[in-house]
Amino acid sequence: MKKNFIFFMLIFSLLLLAGCKKVDSYIEKFTKTKVKVEYKISNCEVGYESDVLNSAVEYFPLTLNPLKAMDPVSKKIASKLTFTLLLYNPITDTYESGLLKDFTTLEGNKEFTLNLRRNIKFSNGEIFTSDDLLATVDLIMKSDFDSPIKPYLMVNGTPFIFTKIDKFNVKLISKYPIFNIKPILSRIPVLPASIINKYSNNLDKLYAVDSPIEDIVSIGPYKVLEFSKAKKQIILGKNENFWILDRVGNSLPYIQKIVFNVIGQVPDLTSLFKRGEIDIVENILPEDAKRLEEVKGINIYEEKNSAGGWFLWFNCNKNLDPETKEAYVPSYKLSWFCDKNFRNGVNMLINRDVINNTIFSGTEETYENLISSLNVDFFGTAIFTKYNRQSAINYFYSNGYKLDRSKGTPIMFSPDKNPVAINLLVRAGSYFDETIASLFEGDFSDVGLKTVMLQVPFDLFYSKIFSTYNYDAVLTYIPDEAVSPYFMKSLLYSSSPYHLWAPKNNKLTSKSEKKIDSLCDLLYTSADYRKQVEAFGQICKIMQEEKFFIPVIRGTYFYGAKGKVKNVKVNFRTPDIFWNCYEFYIVGE
Repeated sequence: MKKNFIFFMLIFSLLLLAGCKKVDSYIEKFTKTKVKVEYKISNCEVGYESDVLNSAVEYFPLTLNPLKAMDPVSKKIASKLTFTLLLYNPITDTYESGLLKDFTTLEGNKEFTLNLRRNIKFSNGEIFTSDDLLATVDLIMKSDFDSPIKPYLMVNGTPFIFTKIDKFNVKLISKYPIFNIKPILSRIPVLPASIINKYSNNLDKLYAVDSPIEDIVSIGPYKVLEFSKAKKQIILGKNENFWILDRVGNSLPYIQKIVFNVIGQVPDLTSLFKRGEIDIVENILPEDAKRLEEVKGINIYEEKNSAGGWFLWFNCNKNLDPETKEAYVPSYKLSWFCDKNFRNGVNMLINRDVINNTIFSGTEETYENLISSLNVDFFGTAIFTKYNRQSAINYFYSNGYKLDRSKGTPIMFSPDKNPVAINLLVRAGSYFDETIASLFEGDFSDVGLKTVMLQVPFDLFYSKIFSTYNYDAVLTYIPDEAVSPYFMKSLLYSSSPYHLWAPKNNKLTSKSEKKIDSLCDLLYTSADYRKQVEAFGQICKIMQEEKFFIPVIRGTYFYGAKGKVKNVKVNFRTPDIFWNCYEFYIVGE
């Protein structure tokens, strides 16, 4: 009996220790080697393995390359195939370890030792090492490789230098002190060096949508299982080598497959959700959200004054098409678009109150600012231009424009005596975009600015913005740059391919853009938080004066998920509900 009691107590003691030992035992069991894998431990609510999550997107991604993705769907899909050095957590507004376990700061903040996670694997079984990070940053910085990440890897026009210390350590060297390195590290994803080298002579095919699936190697939570235009589906499957565990040692992600159905129209997203055909949805129309709130088994997440917003900009691209050697924008139109007086005049014609009442029942804030007012420190005082038709006419008159009413239909002539006519590009099927653009058409035409809304399919829309630059003006929703002032460098930096009004801006449209470049760098090089806030305030002031990028309205954003989908986390900083999808699980599976 005594021996049985001692044996029982020994087993009981071991069980008590099991909770804190489970993660280590999991690592030993599944690595099958004596090499310790440096997993990241998530503090999410513990879930369990689930089968399939169904969702939908409006169009097929233009690329699966996370180093080049600029449109929303490409970003959404590509970001699940990789991970960044640090993870930005939009719920807590903090930075967590990612592919980088930690780092040390040296030499007056000009050198940093990046300590990578050891022995974690890509989906093809290759160990992630410093060679992969070095190959990735080398690719990003190539002169002929258009990556929106490139601006984060330089300060004052001088690129960082990355050098290998050993297999799992890299040194980052900056010419200038960097006192705010975490936002920069949170922008850098990594691809495997082996695949980068394989496509070194054909980079357009690197993680292209038509690349062989075996070459779409992932270090993120998911990998591509199927990309079928015939079935109109993109299916992502669990990356079995993903290196994040929950706090009791379960392998993430919980959900084995995510199916994205490609549906083509924004309203169809809500329809699929209402019919129960998809489990999670973004971009729900306000009136639909109110009705769905009453439906049992559905959760609606309402985020007022969300990170994203609707913006209008004109094509100020002064560059030449490298193939035709012709200007992207006719010179007479470029003279309007690059004239801040013209842009300010147009801004006076935006009736934000009517837009607010039409779409959001008058409940939204209509500040003209780059970021959400909930980013309290950085928001500052935003100027709000009240719609005033006569003031706009007087402003155009004072800057050399003439309004001719002699033929009945008003026509505004520019100082070079050309009638002002603008093609306004919008995404076909986007209720918000089309509604706002239709209001623009009436208000602008009323003072002689002929505005024609061009509704184009999503893929063509983004191709025109990011590739052919074939447009006059664009109105659309920009979802994620406004999450944080520190993440706007790709948009604001004049040499960035994501500098929307003049991408890869070799010829500055204004001296102010050079000033914005230097102010952007101050966000990272200043040790004084107050000076960072002041720098971004100056950027906002310049943008308000110049109107390169005209904020229209920042509305309430609605997300929806079936009640059985757990660990969904949103707030005003989460333009992509899938940011933590590796933590999702489904009750009942």
